[in-house]
Amino acid sequence: MLTPSRLGVLKTIGYKVGLDGLPPNDRRLRLDYVMSGALPFVGSPAHMQEWGQPLSFVRYRKLHRVLAGFATSAKNQGPHMVHAAEDWMEDLDYIERVWKPKLD
Repeated sequence: MLTPSRLGVLKTIGYKVGLDGLPPNDRRLRLDYVMSGALPFVGSPAHMQEWGQPLSFVRYRKLHRVLAGFATSAKNQGPHMVHAAEDWMEDLDYIERVWKPKLD
């Protein structure tokens, strides 16, 4: 079992995609929290610094990179990850539409 210090920020806040994942509205509530709230401490101070401050472009960029990386990785893993990849792509579109304009 993973200890909380080995989980990522998204997993720690309950974000989950795929066939047994959260519905879109629940995922988006968590993404909104990531963008605007105080994140739980995960990993190390250096890791947390990568996430920047709430409502910052640094945080948006980090979240975007994480979601894009997950989506790309899932696409390369085969058909069993199609639903997860679709969810990550939808969530990328969501943060691009909703959060990027707020930070420009």
